[in-house]
Amino acid sequence: MKSFENSPQVRNTFESNEFKLRWKVAVQEFSEAHQYLKNQKSAAWKCIEISWEFIKFLNDKNVITPKMLEEGTVGVHHEIVNDVKHTVVRVGDTLIDWTRRQFEPESEFPYIYSIQE
Repeated sequence: MKSFENSPQVRNTFESNEFKLRWKVAVQEFSEAHQYLKNQKSAAWKCIEISWEFIKFLNDKNVITPKMLEEGTVGVHHEIVNDVKHTVVRVGDTLIDWTRRQFEPESEFPYIYSIQE
């Protein structure tokens, strides 16, 4: 699958130690505040709402910029899981799924993977 990171400048942003640290802290904070999503029933049908909430959180914490949203290097990503259209967050080539447990109760929380997988 083609990378969403179109330029070396964008790629360097996501690979920088500063970005990685801010990303790690933001994921941990959001995770701690959304522990209820570990429950299969609580996670059901929340993917769009939580995905956009996380994007806003990343923006508020200055992990991402509005320009990244405009350029499309950050946003939502849709996939089909168990014949259901499912929404996750895309940051560069990384996908983060806050509601994966609605389909796979034993999956990691949050479920983080590469768009290239």
